[in-house]
Amino acid sequence: MLKSLLISLCLTLLTVFYSCDKEDEKSEKPDQILNVFLEYSDNAYDAENDSIIVGPFTRVSGFLAADPVPKMLEVKVNGRLVFDKFIYSDGRVSFFDESAYFGAGKPIPFTSGLHLVAVKTSLGEITGQIIVPKQITGVNFSPAGSMLVNQPLTISWQGSNADFYEVGFYYNGFVDTLVKGTSVTFQGKYFRFPGALDNIWIYPVNGPFPEENTKGNLTGAGNGSLFYIGKSFDWEGYFVIGPGTENRLSVNQNGHQIRELRQRLHRKLQMKD
Repeated sequence: MLKSLLISLCLTLLTVFYSCDKEDEKSEKPDQILNVFLEYSDNAYDAENDSIIVGPFTRVSGFLAADPVPKMLEVKVNGRLVFDKFIYSDGRVSFFDESAYFGAGKPIPFTSGLHLVAVKTSLGEITGQIIVPKQITGVNFSPAGSMLVNQPLTISWQGSNADFYEVGFYYNGFVDTLVKGTSVTFQGKYFRFPGALDNIWIYPVNGPFPEENTKGNLTGAGNGSLFYIGKSFDWEGYFVIGPGTENRLSVNQNGHQIRELRQRLHRKLQMKD
């Protein structure tokens, strides 16, 4: 469920522009820029049997950009072959587990702790490691229970040790942000109409925070970033905004909104938003 959001992260843009001078033209190997996303998921797609299977799992996706594009050979997680077939398009190579096109193996059963990633291309191997972030155990609101229209709302949480978090909800449109701490304040401009919030999602993420001049955590025959998006904390309640709830602008948890929020998270990690 979490991955389908993307549901949908990164130090480099999806499209990589290269400027080549004479010295670059003499280079035997182009720069390889890799981004890999590991994500907790309650279920996953089994390409071999064309079915959805119940987890939990760690789902894997990513892309590699280079000019010219090298041949991708394999992607392994914890020594297990995950992909050996890839999509080549627009100067990059993509891999993900939501298409029957891929069939190197079944999704990876979820385990906590350290995950080792190795991506091998015709130019060499790029490796990295990442730890699964702890789950969030609770959430608090200030003010608590209800608030006025145009009033700021502070959300805080406990239990996780992630590098950063995505906090998102739907209220007259999607609102989401990435934060390094364990609290965030949404200004009153997001709550201009009376209504109610009944779903808030908080995703713990380990990996380099997507901002300018941040160093990646992948090394070897290239560079880039490796992330683990942990299990989300899905708050469900009834937080009243304004004098009444006749114009309820909240959202119930369903596949469409979850996919949209996950995609927004991926774009933020790729520094596209």
